[in-house]
Amino acid sequence: GFGLAEGVLWRHGVAAALTIELLQTRTHLAIPPESLTAALLHDVGKLILSRVLPPELIRQIRQVQEDEHINRLQAEREILGFHHGELGGDVSNFWNLPEPIHAGIVHHHTPDRTSGIMAYITCFANLTAEAIENTTGRLRAIPEDPTSVYVRLGMGPDDPQTVKELVETRLEEVRE
Repeated sequence: GFGLAEGVLWRHGVAAALTIELLQTRTHLAIPPESLTAALLHDVGKLILSRVLPPELIRQIRQVQEDEHINRLQAEREILGFHHGELGGDVSNFWNLPEPIHAGIVHHHTPDRTSGIMAYITCFANLTAEAIENTTGRLRAIPEDPTSVYVRLGMGPDDPQTVKELVETRLEEVRE
């Protein structure tokens, strides 16, 4: 589903979780322990969609993106009536996960739509994992300008790249 090769979504989730471990060394903020869970589960909605959507609907989502020049979230909402983050939020509610984890999952592409820090942390983890794995290519749904995420997390201009490089190294160790 979503045109991803086997294991890519797993590596993306692991890279996001590893980002949380390293983020603690690059920001003055106290990173809540549940951030790791939110980062690991942020794309659970995408996993479900990839298992249950017929290939034709996935093609329609991609086609709408290309034809209308909109991001994946907008295309998912247009075709399905919801996006993968919202579906992931429904799953987190079903599992009775705490509200901060729920917010991180639902708003990992739209952190400015919530007041809590968890969505910014999860968004940063997703951005970092995306930069490593390039799981969406030109069909991106991440923020066009992630500056607000970096500012909210108190990161300097070089911190995102440094974290990415450290996560890449750590991800290779985990893969081995």
